[in-house]
Amino acid sequence: MTRRSVARTYPEIILQAQNILTALRAYEVELGIHYNTAVRLEVELSAALGDPASASEGAQAELNERRGALSAARESRDATLAAARAFCANAIDTVKPRLGRRWNAKWLAVGFTRRSLSIPREPAALLCDLRAYFLSHPGHESADLGLTAVGADELAATLNARNATKRGAFGTKRSSRCAGGCRRCTRSFVKSCRATIIAGGFSAVAAQSTKACRTRWRGSACARDRHRTKCW
Repeated sequence: MTRRSVARTYPEIILQAQNILTALRAYEVELGIHYNTAVRLEVELSAALGDPASASEGAQAELNERRGALSAARESRDATLAAARAFCANAIDTVKPRLGRRWNAKWLAVGFTRRSLSIPREPAALLCDLRAYFLSHPGHESADLGLTAVGADELAATLNARNATKRGAFGTKRSSRCAGGCRRCTRSFVKSCRATIIAGGFSAVAAQSTKACRTRWRGSACARDRHRTKCW
């Protein structure tokens, strides 16, 4: 029995699907293929690559666009996160002469409850604690460095907004939909297209490559195991 592997990566399966589409157009009637037809494969390719006639960009182009939006959202969020961590570090250095160089019970008023002055990975909560501390101790602010309650409040709001934008972009990317309204991304297209190719496409490719397909299917005795099998 002739064995042929099905591509798994997106570029390879697009090329394979286009080759099989040509074969299906030529041999699907002769082979009696009624379900996995050229029309169905054309729909799959149009959904993924777009249709110039209808000005459809296709699911892959839409997915790439939303990947770009997610990348931009991540960069903006990372820049704001770096600024927030720098604000916290400078605020800690400003307060150290009053509360001590190392953690002690006085630092509980600032929000450091874990016996450490380390800055958390997500400093949004610490920014809120610093805002509350500066509001209670306005003399500990440093307006020249921008280390104030207002500065902490603005930075916390900006960081929360950037996080929300990134989450929204990530959710939009995951739920990327094609023009037909169905959930579609590269993986789903590959899965669907592979199923179409496996079910009906290879028979047409075999007919095109061997030019020996005169009947729909014919059974033959396999010399290796003497079982009746389907072969090309």
